[in-house]
Amino acid sequence: MRRVSSDDVAHRDRAELALDAVLGVSVWIWAAGLFLHDGGPPLAVRLSVALLNGGVGALFLWRGPARTHGDTRALLSAIPSIALGGIALRIAPSEWPIASVVVFVAMAIGALASLLTLGRSFSILPARREVVGRGPYRVVRHPAYACELGMVIAAGAASAWWIALVLGALVLLTLVPRIRAEEALLAHDDAWSAYATRTRHRLVPGVW
Repeated sequence: MRRVSSDDVAHRDRAELALDAVLGVSVWIWAAGLFLHDGGPPLAVRLSVALLNGGVGALFLWRGPARTHGDTRALLSAIPSIALGGIALRIAPSEWPIASVVVFVAMAIGALASLLTLGRSFSILPARREVVGRGPYRVVRHPAYACELGMVIAAGAASAWWIALVLGALVLLTLVPRIRAEEALLAHDDAWSAYATRTRHRLVPGVW
C-alpha cells in the first residue's frame, strides 16, 4: 500500500478548495439569476432563495476539509432531491397564495439557520466532518432537509394541492436514500453514535 505523503494531502486540499470555490460562486450566480428573473416566483420567495443560497455559497468557501467522502453511489443519492428542489421553483407560477409564500419563506429561513449551525461541518454531498448536535440539530438529525421538503411542498401548493402532494412525495422518497447514505458514512464516527442515540428522529419529531 502506498503511503500518503504530505504532498498528496496538500494537493487534495488545494483541489477541494478549488472545487468549493467553484461551487460557492456557482450557487451565488444561480441565486442571483433567480432573484433578477422578474417572471419568476414572488419577490419574497426569490429573496428568501437568494439569502439561502448566499449562505450556502459562503459555507462552501468556509467549510473545513472532509475526513471522508462518500463513494459514487452515496454521492449520486443526493442529486435527485437537489434537482427536485430546483424543478419545484421552475414550474411554480408567478402568482402565489399568501399562505404558500409565508410557509416557503419560513422554511427557507429554517434551512438557512440549520446550515449556518453546521458551520465548517457544512456539506451538500455525503461526507464526514465534525458532528454537530446543537440548535435545530437537537430536534431532528436533518433539519435542513425537513425545511427543504417544506419549501418544495409550499412551491407545489402555489400551483395546486395535488402538485404539492406529488412533489412532496417525490422529495421524501429521494431524501430517504440520501439520508441513509450520509448516516452510513457518519456511523464510523463515535460522536455520531452518541448523537444518534440522543436525537432519534431524522425529519419529523415523533415520526421518523
